Amino acid sequence: MRQALARVDLAAVVSIFRAATGLSQAELGNLVEGWSQSLVCLIEQGKRDVVYDIRRLLAFTDTVGMPRPALLPLILGDPDAILEGEDTVALQEAGTVDIDRRLFNTLAAGFAAAAVLPPARVDRAHVRYLQAGLAQLRTQDGLVGGGALLPESLRQFTQARAMLDESDYTEAVGRELLIVAADLGLQSAWFAFDTNDQPLARRLYEDAALLADNAEDSQLRGHMYANMAQQCTHLALHTGRQGFAREALRFADRAADAARHEPSPALHSLISMRRSLAHAHLGDEAAFRSARRSPCTRRRARRGSVRPARP
Repeated sequence: MRQALARVDLAAVVSIFRAATGLSQAELGNLVEGWSQSLVCLIEQGKRDVVYDIRRLLAFTDTVGMPRPALLPLILGDPDAILEGEDTVALQEAGTVDIDRRLFNTLAAGFAAAAVLPPARVDRAHVRYLQAGLAQLRTQDGLVGGGALLPESLRQFTQARAMLDESDYTEAVGRELLIVAADLGLQSAWFAFDTNDQPLARRLYEDAALLADNAEDSQLRGHMYANMAQQCTHLALHTGRQGFAREALRFADRAADAARHEPSPALHSLISMRRSLAHAHLGDEAAFRSARRSPCTRRRARRGSVRPARP
């Protein structure tokens, strides 16, 4: 993308974006205000150069969440162009992305850091774009870790929440939007947990759990409450407070109730593990052994390990 921007090849920029998100030309045309399928087609064929229409260019970059500094290769003609400053130097010296905790708290305060206003009307193209972003976050999680991805995940979660609250949509699109918003909240909470910002993780889990309950997606709710149980067990371990372990049991019970009709042995095994660890922190050996020997755990052992799609 940087190389395409540096050589002022907007046809390639749009094509790269569509390839990464899996959107059709019509869906991208619906996604970006003032665009259409025919305009996207002309751009990708090199017959319409939008770089000289700054409004169209910014409409695209803002809609897809491209930060303004990412346009520096276009402005300077250098694919490696970056903003110089203390944060850049620190990042280069560390060889990784170092996220300031104050940024987490700023973004978490009411989730008011949305980059752009939500569209007046949301259709399946917007939902598919959010789903593509979520899939990318999950793929990158194993490569760079939660700290580097948390700001982008929060931005996408904020965008999805703004669409839910402010945009118009059909009932079917609204349910899909509700599910992907809850999933983005769950992913953001996982990243916050991974960076040990437990207050932020808790706020994100609670917000996402409300969305998951409204969506009535049993698998999503099962993963949500299993993750909340995991966090409580973690807090019980590091604070020594039994109250957190008891809360973990309550969340594990919610997870089991939500997933009672789900056929996934991996999810049921995950919930059993959350229960057993909570019982271990409470010193209840009998309950710990019972949770470990639950039927779903034995089924998973026979069928092999299956990694859940969600964190």
